[in-house]
Amino acid sequence: METTTSTPTSGHWTQQLGRIHRITAMVAEAHDVETALTTIIENAREMIRAEIGALGIPGEPGEPMAHFITSGLAPETAGPEAHPPIGRGILSILLGKGESVRLADVRQHPYFEGFPTTHPDVASFLGVPIQISGKVLGDLYFANKENGDPFSEEDQQVIELLAGYAAVVIQSLLYQQQSLDLAMLNEREQFARKLQDDVLQAMYGVGLLIDNLSLDDPERTSEEIAAIRGSLNEAIENLRGHLHNLTHQ
Repeated sequence: METTTSTPTSGHWTQQLGRIHRITAMVAEAHDVETALTTIIENAREMIRAEIGALGIPGEPGEPMAHFITSGLAPETAGPEAHPPIGRGILSILLGKGESVRLADVRQHPYFEGFPTTHPDVASFLGVPIQISGKVLGDLYFANKENGDPFSEEDQQVIELLAGYAAVVIQSLLYQQQSLDLAMLNEREQFARKLQDDVLQAMYGVGLLIDNLSLDDPERTSEEIAAIRGSLNEAIENLRGHLHNLTHQ
C-alpha cells in the first residue's frame, strides 16, 4: 500500500533543509512546549503541502491522546462527540510498531477503521512516529496532499527529520512534568513532617497540662480543663490549616 518513491532534487532538498533549520530556530525561541509543538506541526504541514496535520502524544492505554495538536482542521470538526484519537487503526502502526506509513489512499489499508462523523474525508496519508532510542513518544501525521497527489519520499524524509526535533521537545515536556511531580512530592513530604511535628508538640503540651491537673481545687481544676480544651482546639485548627494547604497544592 506504500506509494511509489521519488528521488528528491538536490536544489529543492537544500531548500527544505533550510526551512527545517528556520523551524528549529523558532522552536528554540518558543516560551512553552505547546507553542513549540504547534510551530512544528503547522510548519511541517505547510512544507509538504498537506491539507491536515496532527501531532499526538499518547495518554493511558485505551484513553485519548494526552496531548493532541492539529493544523488545518475546521472548527466544526470539534463537535460534542469529538475527542482526540485513541491511537488505534493506522495510528497503531506508528505508535505500536514505531514505523512510518505513507499511503496513496489510507481508506484501502487493512488497518483503516473509518472516521468520526465530523472528521473530513481523507485519502493520501503520511504518518511518522516520534521516538528516541526506540521509545515511541508520539506521532506526526498528515492527510490529503494538495492537488490530490500522493505524499513523496522527500515528504517522508522531511517529516522524519522534524519528528526528531519534536522528540526533543516532548522529552523536555516529560522531564518538566517529572520535575514538577518530584517537587510536589518533596513539598508534600515537608508538609507531612511539619504536620507531624505540630501535632506531637500539641499532644505533648496537653499531656503536661493533664499531668499537672489539680483535682483538689474545683475552681482551679475547671480553669486547667479549659486550658486543655484550648490547647486541643488550637491543635485542631493547626491541623485544618495544614490539610487545607496540602489539598490546594
